[in-house]
Amino acid sequence: MTIGATGDSKVASSMRYVETQSMQIGAAYMIQFSLVMGCGQKYTPHMDNQVKLEYSTNHGLTWHLVQEECLPSMPSCQEFTSASIYHASEFTQWRRVIVLLPQKTWSSATRFRWSQSYYTAQDEWALDSIYIGQQCPNMCSGHGSCDHGMCRCDQGYQGTECHPEAALPSTIMSDFENQNGWESDWQEVIGGEIVKPEQGCGVISSGSSLYFSKAGKRQLVSWDLDTSWVDFVQFYIQIGGESASCNKPDSREEGVLLQYSNNGGIQWHLLAEMYFSDFSKPSTFNERFVYLELPAAAKTPCTRFRWWQPVFSGEDYDQWAVDDIIILSEKQKQIIPVINPTLPQNFYEKPAFDYPMNQMSVWLMLANEGMLKNETFCAATPSAMIFGRSDGDRFAVTRDLTLKPGYVLQFKLNIGCASQFSNTAPVLLQYSHDAGMSWFLVKEGCFPASAGKGCEGNSRELSEPTMYHTGDFEEWTRITIVIPRSLASSEQFRVDNLDLPSGTYDFRLWIQGSCFRTYLLTSGRKREIPCISAWDKQKPSQFERQMQHGIEFKTRFRWIQESSSQKNVPPFGLDGVYISEPCPSYCSGHGDCISGVCFCDLGYTAAQGTCVSNVPNHNEMFDRFEGKLSPLWYKITGGQVGTGCGTLNDGKSLYFNGPGKREARTVPLDTRNIRDVPVKQVLSVSRYGLRHNLHHTD
Repeated sequence: MTIGATGDSKVASSMRYVETQSMQIGAAYMIQFSLVMGCGQKYTPHMDNQVKLEYSTNHGLTWHLVQEECLPSMPSCQEFTSASIYHASEFTQWRRVIVLLPQKTWSSATRFRWSQSYYTAQDEWALDSIYIGQQCPNMCSGHGSCDHGMCRCDQGYQGTECHPEAALPSTIMSDFENQNGWESDWQEVIGGEIVKPEQGCGVISSGSSLYFSKAGKRQLVSWDLDTSWVDFVQFYIQIGGESASCNKPDSREEGVLLQYSNNGGIQWHLLAEMYFSDFSKPSTFNERFVYLELPAAAKTPCTRFRWWQPVFSGEDYDQWAVDDIIILSEKQKQIIPVINPTLPQNFYEKPAFDYPMNQMSVWLMLANEGMLKNETFCAATPSAMIFGRSDGDRFAVTRDLTLKPGYVLQFKLNIGCASQFSNTAPVLLQYSHDAGMSWFLVKEGCFPASAGKGCEGNSRELSEPTMYHTGDFEEWTRITIVIPRSLASSEQFRVDNLDLPSGTYDFRLWIQGSCFRTYLLTSGRKREIPCISAWDKQKPSQFERQMQHGIEFKTRFRWIQESSSQKNVPPFGLDGVYISEPCPSYCSGHGDCISGVCFCDLGYTAAQGTCVSNVPNHNEMFDRFEGKLSPLWYKITGGQVGTGCGTLNDGKSLYFNGPGKREARTVPLDTRNIRDVPVKQVLSVSRYGLRHNLHHTD
């Protein structure tokens, strides 16, 4: 039987309610019912027309809410919950509600009622499947109806407690870029909608975002997941700002809570509180980033997650937005190395990215992938990833990888096929040891005058930073980097308690130079502790009092082009990405390394595990720069034949004055019988920079 509450008058003059008879209520009792509001019509806005669930233990003389709200500012709250007041935005369709009856409702004569104090004719609601009695086993895990102590499980669930019949999905990767069908990725989206980058709170991570601004309730709820092997939850969030479409909240309750439930949403437990003032005006998108490791209690075969704003001042107030939500299972992170890849004969028509890295889902996040409408990339290949959209920064981020020293990172890069150098918006290759909270260049520039550990100016150690500029990569260029020990090592360290007050703390530490930066979460609030020196085994006294940890760093990489504040930034492309065991001699720089096997460039043959030229290399080279350049130059960047610095020996010289990289590189030469390389050069500095002339002598 269904009980309905309807009315014909424009504005109600009396309360609508359904009331039970008095009944005995004790420990382990529950109330279960199904509710729908509106019956297909929109509720009247700006009216307190919600439905309340109340109880009375004095035969109806006084009534109280069955469940009072418990919010972050209330010190006695063990868990944050909403009151037993139901808004139409949650109940546009039939929905089951299960409430554990608290001790205050226990008596020999307890009554319950559902009531609506204010309404118009369109504010209808209905009840069905009411059950008040002893709890079923584990309350049917929230996936069944309780009937006299027995569970009647929903479709897809079985057993005495209604567990999933089959394993549930374990991963969510949602970037909110697709305007169509995105809601099916989530169980509930209430009060939110996808908006373009120029709308809502602007760019949160990249491109579009999920923006919450509507009246009623504001929450995002995932489907149930198998989180047994889930490692972390991460996302980007902004709560308020400086614009009318994203104004700043002014109380703690107007922040956003991330909670999890192991019983279908009956009970919610706190994972993190996004404090209202910590995310209201981030200066960089890293400050919008939240990374949380799942506690053991949240790792079950059936867990869901909820982003919930308990309180806000009304529609178009205290808005917030999320982007790039990722919940990832450890089972899907074992991506390297690859065993015995099978490559097709037309490998060079479909390069390495398809075989096999694309199939292994190495990527955690891709931002602004693709091109603008009616535009194409200048040198597209069937397997390349192109980053050409302009809604925020463009980046590709790998998952967390367990690396070994000596592993190789190899990829091909093309920046817009552009030959004109520009130092704006370079593509940076960075790494993170703290799940993306802080990023550093994979390799810093190491030049003759550079100071610092590992960069003393020795010519054998000189290197360029992993910063790639427009104009230097007009063609697809292979880049190979040997992973240094600092990116793949484990460390032992100790920290003291820094005179912190008593309480439960979650320390997150990451290495930065010669010390550890510490990110501290206390009651949901975050703060950064000053740099802690790495544990010195010779002088451990100041750290002996507390904890000792062994950390095995996991590393993620990202290629990022910070294009959000620039105009007309050329797109860039990635291809042939490989991170794993190196090939012999790194394929001599003339092949793609895939799972330890070299696939050589045209003109080269695999021999002894590496790539060897099909013809012998030249054993000498001579160029006076008077006519055509020698064909033995592989590439000259930033220079041309001329007399810009006058005459060095006689006639013209190779003159460097380009704005970007200045380099003259030969083809491979057989140098076994070469004793010296005679060169004349002039270095001069002008107001426009360094000039470099290169001239070979007789």
